Amino acid sequence: MPKVKMSQQIREWISKSEHLTTDGKAMFCQICSKDVVDSFNGSDSVTIQESQYAFKINKIQSELAYIATHFKMLVQTIKALEASGETLVKNLERITAIRGSFRNAPGVVAKKAYIKLEAVLAKNPGFSVLYEIYQILNGSATNDCTIAVEKYHNTSTDQ
Repeated sequence: MPKVKMSQQIREWISKSEHLTTDGKAMFCQICSKDVVDSFNGSDSVTIQESQYAFKINKIQSELAYIATHFKMLVQTIKALEASGETLVKNLERITAIRGSFRNAPGVVAKKAYIKLEAVLAKNPGFSVLYEIYQILNGSATNDCTIAVEKYHNTSTDQ
């Protein structure tokens, strides 16, 4: 069996957890991040000292709470969309949920995320076709799908 670096093993372990993430330098626990950081000895590492200091700043705590509240769903949705074997309807339900979550979330950051998501989706002519098909399949369509198909056909032949 080939040797695997400990750091690679840890990254693989983190990737399998729904509560842990990493930026490649530090591990983040979404459930108990402050408690975990506070449990470490600050004299062991400058990173631990800086993290412990950052958690004492109220603004940082509220920003982390905001991110956890309004953007946790995004990570879960991306992972689900990357998986294979899901139906078109299920994946478009996920995208619709993210759109609604960003649209309804308070704050400037969520508004920017919503605008960016809408811009990305608008640049993808195939998405409007899929979305109209999704609406027909789940019974929420207000028109037929031919408009989106014609728009997609016209934009794909124009290029």
